[in-house]
Amino acid sequence: MPDEFEAVANQFFAQPHISIRGWERAIDAQLRIVREVEHVLARNRPGDVLFIGHGGVGTLLYCHYSGFAIERTHDQPAGGGYFFAFTGDGLVSSHTVRRLALINHTAGPASPHDWLVEIGTLPSVVIAGAYTVPGVWFPATADVDSSPGYAYLASADEDEVLRDYRHLRALERTNPYTATA
Repeated sequence: MPDEFEAVANQFFAQPHISIRGWERAIDAQLRIVREVEHVLARNRPGDVLFIGHGGVGTLLYCHYSGFAIERTHDQPAGGGYFFAFTGDGLVSSHTVRRLALINHTAGPASPHDWLVEIGTLPSVVIAGAYTVPGVWFPATADVDSSPGYAYLASADEDEVLRDYRHLRALERTNPYTATA
């Protein structure tokens, strides 16, 4: 199925004026997405706004605000999700972005999510979340499916992202995700 999906997605981006397998045309999807984003931004409330959606949605949005034609070359990196920042006037800004799968070094009952509070105080953290349920046994991380959670780091300052990345990896060595006996 993933190979078939990729083939259809390739067609979707390569032929944005044509409906592929009954999908909404890419140009129509882009128009609908941009219209909704601009509706939210027109509220002009203070603070940052976070839009969360599928990678293809992010690609269409990115192409619009970057002034690029709809093309798969601008699609999300492997691993899913899309992240970029843009200013209130619709210009894509240059940010260093890093998605982290958190690493649990020791199996055991999952700890309360106090560690999310600490992660959330780091300057470049945009969003972080937990896959664990406090008190329920959680394995040591062996792959992305056994990660206790995730964090997205983003900043115009590449050094800030690197500092926060190193802080998170050092925090993980203190075993915050599981309680040990």
